[in-house]
Amino acid sequence: NEPRLQVKALHTNVINVIEAFVITGCARGDIVIIPRITLIQTEYPFEFKIIQFPLKVFFAMTINNSKGQSLSMAKLNTRLRFLLNIQC
Repeated sequence: NEPRLQVKALHTNVINVIEAFVITGCARGDIVIIPRITLIQTEYPFEFKIIQFPLKVFFAMTINNSKGQSLSMAKLNTRLRFLLNIQC
């Protein structure tokens, strides 16, 4: 399973990074900094550059619970064991 994170802060002053608290996995309790990464597509005759956070947002709520409610909590799931330096 990938670690799940709770976002503590979004820093945009110098570089765009996410400060997050690890809530599952063997690194539970650690605070991690996730930078944006640059992806460059080279399979086209022109350079296509994407800068994004390597995260996937997860929303967990059943249909019965979601009727008439707004989303109060979102979880982030990541496959960044190399970036977070997690060794289980």
